[in-house]
Amino acid sequence: MTLVEPTLLRSGWFALPFAVFLFASVAVMPQLMYALPFGVGLMAALSGLLVYIASYDKGYLGFRGGIARLFSWAGDRSYAIYLVNGPVIALGLRLSPFNGMDRANTADLLLLTGGFLTCTLVLAELTHRLIEVPARLHGRKLAQAYCSAMSARGCYEPAPAGKAASEARSG
Repeated sequence: MTLVEPTLLRSGWFALPFAVFLFASVAVMPQLMYALPFGVGLMAALSGLLVYIASYDKGYLGFRGGIARLFSWAGDRSYAIYLVNGPVIALGLRLSPFNGMDRANTADLLLLTGGFLTCTLVLAELTHRLIEVPARLHGRKLAQAYCSAMSARGCYEPAPAGKAASEARSG
């Protein structure tokens, strides 16, 4: 069973402005959160709509080329970024040379943001490559071993995702 696929977004003239509108709406929501009684729900609905559209992995958000690769890279590492950013900021504000900076000063704030963003991305990349990917591969091997052991009973084979899904569709 498939849900309603957003095929209207196949055309770039509509997809890109619609995606920019959705991203801008999500970006503006924190300022409206307390002004609107339903601000949290609206932000959740807009975010859910973005995830729903992106889940088809057919370019419905209108981004192609380098931007699409950048978003794909960030999506692959999003959990690592989520896990790493809190400790980077907490430890960075207390233990680094950044702790004496004036956060009201724009130059200091830009330096602080750039430093934390760089640390977060480097640590997220290391976490992704050294922990997530090997753990995922190990889990896949365990699942395949279990599948082959249970082959007499039949085994659930998950649908391919990401690059494997693209290769399966084209090949």
